[in-house]
Amino acid sequence: MQLDQGTTSSKNLGIELLRVLSVLYIVGFWHLLNYTEAIPNYNNIATSTLTDIILATFVFISGFFAATKFKEINVASVLSFFSRKILRIYPLYFLAIVSFFLLGLNSAMISAKALVFLSMLFKPAPQTLWFITMIMLFMFFTPVFSLLAQKLSLRNYWRIVILGVLGGTLWYYFFRTIDLRLLLYFPAYMTSILLAQNRIPLAPKHPGLLVIAFGTLLLSLPELNSGGITILLNLPLVTLTSYLLFSYFYRLKFSRIKYLSLLTFVGYASYALYLFHRPLLVMMKTVYFPEDLLQQLLILVFIYLPFTIIFAFDIQKLYDLFQNYLYGYFTRQKNKVSLVSRDT
Repeated sequence: MQLDQGTTSSKNLGIELLRVLSVLYIVGFWHLLNYTEAIPNYNNIATSTLTDIILATFVFISGFFAATKFKEINVASVLSFFSRKILRIYPLYFLAIVSFFLLGLNSAMISAKALVFLSMLFKPAPQTLWFITMIMLFMFFTPVFSLLAQKLSLRNYWRIVILGVLGGTLWYYFFRTIDLRLLLYFPAYMTSILLAQNRIPLAPKHPGLLVIAFGTLLLSLPELNSGGITILLNLPLVTLTSYLLFSYFYRLKFSRIKYLSLLTFVGYASYALYLFHRPLLVMMKTVYFPEDLLQQLLILVFIYLPFTIIFAFDIQKLYDLFQNYLYGYFTRQKNKVSLVSRDT
């Protein structure tokens, strides 16, 4: 199946649904339950594995839509890509890093490294924001990765991916500086680039793939003391399942979808929601948090989480309005300069 290179997650409702379900799982379950002991065993091998898969799916979505911008790779396309990504992603990321630091969630050194995307290479990485740091580090190399996907054979492309993972693992064992999560999600990102460049198709609807996925699940179950080996055992599972999930949701067709406005609302807020949910929850918890565990769970799920989503929507909306104002202002200034030049 040839993919529409102009497609964005906002136009593909299946991918938008996948993105919203993923962010709600991470924010509304995996991170939210950090703040209460109402469900003490929520962090177990099943939910931990599911979290790895969900995060890999986020990575896959990000890589795919970043790489679709590079059907042709030249100086203009690269500059356009980075200028748009920097304006869209970095300022809010910067504010999130600052807010984490001010609330004591990350140290000054960790925050400084994260601001220049070095914290995944020289750990420790910032709490929660390590994921965005990692994706932006991947995006920095997306033009190169896209060029490799276009020019190399699939065999040589995968050789580079495997060498990258093995090299990173050796780096970890010799220097102990790299964050192993960078290696865990790297193949998913590289697979998404192949898909975006039409070098591989969407995953076929074949039961054999489910059998293979189950086999990779069994491979990831053993708990080993070696972090590097554990990452290598988990790689096939998170890479394959993110590819399968993306393919399934990409193909979803909706003649009508219930709660479309809610899906759009949460989807629009999703980036700011991930960035700012921890600072917001920490501040709300200091204002009021009951001692009863059930009450804690109820207030987190039914009051604090919805408020956080609404606040994240407002943050994103205000930033977009400010960005559009600046764009309009500088466009008008540029036009004035052009008119003066013509008159003279």
